[in-house]
Amino acid sequence: MLEILARTLPFFALTGLGWGAALRGFISPPENAALTKFVFYFALSAMLLALTSGLSLDEMLDARLFGAWACAWGLVWIFAFAVARLRGLPVAEAAMEAQCGVIGNTGFLGLPMLVVILGPASALPVLQVLIL
Repeated sequence: MLEILARTLPFFALTGLGWGAALRGFISPPENAALTKFVFYFALSAMLLALTSGLSLDEMLDARLFGAWACAWGLVWIFAFAVARLRGLPVAEAAMEAQCGVIGNTGFLGLPMLVVILGPASALPVLQVLIL
């Protein structure tokens, strides 16, 4: 347990540091948007390319994983949508809330953390989910 804590603590510390910087006004909303764009379009893309460069297309497209993920995603989405509608939210807002309920921080946090904890081989299922 301590080994996992030692490997994950830097991720959460960096997240907390970013939250604190935004809270104190050190990073303005436009700067935050620019940093997010950089990470999404350049840093994450470079990491994905490095992790997948040696894989074949067949290895990356697993129909069983896609099917299982889509079923689980659909059930959670329907549940979250229904709860939002029961709370009186309009359809568009309920749909957005359901979408936020099924899309985690898979790319920005999940993928790097799994690679650090379990090694590069653990990236394939996460990459497949990102493809989906």
